[in-house]
Amino acid sequence: MTHRRTTLAVLIALAMLLSAPRSDAQQTYPTKPVKYVVPFPPGATSDHVGRIVAAKLGEALGQPVVVDNRGGAGGTIGTDMVAKSAPDGYTLLSATSAFVAVAPQLMPVKYDPFKDFQPISLIGDTYSVLAVHPSVKATTVQELVALSKREPGTLNYGTAGNGSATHLFAELFKTLSGADLVHVPYKGSAAAVTDLVAGRLHAMFDPAALPHIQSGKLRALAVTSPVRWPALPNVPTLAEAGVPGFTARLWFAMLAPAGLPPHLVKVLNGHMVTILARSDVVEALGRVGIKAESSTPEVVTQRIREDHAVFGRIIRAAAIKID
Repeated sequence: MTHRRTTLAVLIALAMLLSAPRSDAQQTYPTKPVKYVVPFPPGATSDHVGRIVAAKLGEALGQPVVVDNRGGAGGTIGTDMVAKSAPDGYTLLSATSAFVAVAPQLMPVKYDPFKDFQPISLIGDTYSVLAVHPSVKATTVQELVALSKREPGTLNYGTAGNGSATHLFAELFKTLSGADLVHVPYKGSAAAVTDLVAGRLHAMFDPAALPHIQSGKLRALAVTSPVRWPALPNVPTLAEAGVPGFTARLWFAMLAPAGLPPHLVKVLNGHMVTILARSDVVEALGRVGIKAESSTPEVVTQRIREDHAVFGRIIRAAAIKID
């Protein structure tokens, strides 16, 4: 009888344990929508990339991945928000080298690019294009430089904000070419491209200009890549256009707050590897000038450190400062 009672007690305890609500750590991830922070307003290249990835990641996870646009301060506001979020897999960042590896060297930020994030995977690489409004009387880079020198202070260029990649690329161009261009910062590249198309801006470095170049609304003078773009085969590189040594790459990656559990890093990385191998995703990213490429988290960490060093040297050599 005692043995039966003991066995019954064990069975009851086991049943209660199995039927008890599991903790969040034990539940299958995710159990609710995931927030994917894009640190720029809607319409920017980062926004397009974020929405492509969010849609496919949501399908893979079985939960909505909701894009949260947090623009401002060259992408650092949204980046800081993610850095301070709980490392539970429900807040992710659509990051670029501009506001992870570059911005901390140009402005005071409240996050540490090396300690406050857990890399998940690369998303892809892109280069930029120097585009001008058709009203600008320059069809080559050298003509643009000469025009800016003849009429100093009259030509402007737009950027996605102080400290953004578009700002850094343009300032480097000014330093290497001697061009006289006035900086007009925006809260994101979408608004700047809109004003460029409307003729309120004269020039801009941004891959988001590509569709408007292809439609004839803007004129491309050069690309920042080491070789010509397949989408713009007749447009020279900046080195070919008379600015030797100018090559500027921008990469996109998915990051999470530091401290994300290893099993969630593995889950998210696995999904990103699968997603970025899909032909429809490769094509969609290609349309906004991104060459899709997944990676291990360690590769992203290496990219952050390498670009921090490379752009740091450029910033110091060109004496680039935030006004």
